Amino acid sequence: MINKNNIIIAAVCEKGGTRQEIRGVHFAKDFTEATDTYILIRVEKEEETPLDELPPINGKPLDLEGAIISAEDIKSLKLFKPNKKLPILDNIVLSNETPEKIEMTVTDLSNTHTIRAGKIAGIYPDTDVAMFDKIEGGESITLDLLKKMIDVLYKMDIESMRIEISNQTVKMQGTTPQGQDVKAILATRTS
Repeated sequence: MINKNNIIIAAVCEKGGTRQEIRGVHFAKDFTEATDTYILIRVEKEEETPLDELPPINGKPLDLEGAIISAEDIKSLKLFKPNKKLPILDNIVLSNETPEKIEMTVTDLSNTHTIRAGKIAGIYPDTDVAMFDKIEGGESITLDLLKKMIDVLYKMDIESMRIEISNQTVKMQGTTPQGQDVKAILATRTS
């Protein structure tokens, strides 16, 4: 079963370019993944929910193993607020419309939103060589603080930065288009 976490990764898919297959989210047996060749994000699927426990929705659920679904189509799916009392409603039901298109449906029991999404022809790159199993030990970074730091640096139009993670810190250094040297440091906490 997939939920919002399996599809919000569409934000990192390549936009344009010549490699059509990385312009979508890849649905593997146990996970979904997306890349723009620089960023790769993989999200495991939830344990399967028995079909009789799902809210009634037109169409029949399907297994998309190996399919690549257009990121632009996925981004048009309107997600409802998470439901803490009925977490099953946070899932997304997939059904076949045609061999080239699927339907993605979400519901909060009062409303239903369905989109038709196109399957992208091609073979998704083998990302297993780049993906790791589990990080043992290491540093733990508060994502809110990292995002805050990166957002500020991004506003300076710095094209690239050197990054070093060590001694419980994340250090970044770059140069603005105006030639100003910029250094940033974020303290981490050990796990």
